[in-house]
Amino acid sequence: MKIVFINRYFYPDISATSQILGDLAFYLSEQKKDVWVITSRQRYDDPCIKLPKYEIVHGVRVHRICTTSFGRYRFYGRVWDYLTFYWSAGIFLACRLKKGDTVISMTDPPLFSVIAAVLSRFCNARVIHWIQDLFPETAELLKVGTVNPAISQWIRKLRNWSLRASVFNVVICEAMAARLAGEGVERDKIRVIENWADGAHIKPLSKEKNPLIQEWKLKGKFIIEYSGNMGRAHEFMTIIEAAELLKDEKNIIFLFIGDGSEKPRIEAEFRRRRLENYLFKPYQSYEKLSESLGVADAHLISLKRELEGCVFPSKIYGILAAGRPVLWVGDPDGDIGSLMAQEDYGYAVETGNFKALAERIKTLMRDPLLLESIGKRSRTVFDDLYAKNFRLKEWQKILK
Repeated sequence: MKIVFINRYFYPDISATSQILGDLAFYLSEQKKDVWVITSRQRYDDPCIKLPKYEIVHGVRVHRICTTSFGRYRFYGRVWDYLTFYWSAGIFLACRLKKGDTVISMTDPPLFSVIAAVLSRFCNARVIHWIQDLFPETAELLKVGTVNPAISQWIRKLRNWSLRASVFNVVICEAMAARLAGEGVERDKIRVIENWADGAHIKPLSKEKNPLIQEWKLKGKFIIEYSGNMGRAHEFMTIIEAAELLKDEKNIIFLFIGDGSEKPRIEAEFRRRRLENYLFKPYQSYEKLSESLGVADAHLISLKRELEGCVFPSKIYGILAAGRPVLWVGDPDGDIGSLMAQEDYGYAVETGNFKALAERIKTLMRDPLLLESIGKRSRTVFDDLYAKNFRLKEWQKILK
């Protein structure tokens, strides 16, 4: 009996879902499980790259199927990438799924849960859905594409049927669990297992010992970093307006590391306001995560308020592992805001309150002891609550 994961991206891709999927797949392989991954030949950061069709990585059989590779920046190109993945992955799975197998379907592409549920029922296999975000809710709230409300409602019903047909639905935060329960998915089929980071790989690194400080000419700067996907789900105007308010603080710089559909708009807005206190850098390699996360004095995380329970910014775990304070821009009463109030590893700021964000940044800059104390608290919280091994063992339990 084998365990088959399905996701569009996998190692050596460095996107967040690839990293956690790799951690879990490799861990299960170490436990002598027969683990397969069905994925595309693309990398998230460069869809033009073609990875090998088949290889064995740390004991995991990686099957990379043929799909289009238009990338994520154009809506209709992304739709074609999804459709070709549905077709190729569906046929591949149908030909190889056997009685007693376990299929773990992630949410990229969305709605593969439906295909997985149908095939698992025909083959008498188990299906588990590992849900990173909710579709179509996220697309509706972000007004992505032009989906007719009646069609959207039909999609939601189909999605909910596939979730009810599963053994378990693993979600990554409590608000997401509440949303699914509200859609009629049985509560005993919903499990909350947060995502994680690798604390053995991502470690606190002082700025004095960080080679990126010299390489990027950031010596003497107080660095506020946004690291990761700059997508539509995240809120950036509060950050930009805070940067404008702090433009005369010459040693403060806003560093953006990563990519995403909103990156051109963010850069254009900084230029339009004639600001100079910002810097953009591309995604850094997995090997450099301690350095790229450790270059910051504090980290920004943001989420549009209406998306609470639809999306969860899992970048928080890497930031905590790096031992840095968190500046949360979003709903103070949401999942991250509530956790911050309990665990005291940073500050929560309501979306739009750029003055409060600027004041929090100045508070951290002017009080090095406070900055250090919150950073140490971040790593302690990570070690106590979010270490990788805790989550992997939770997964092992539900796969028994």
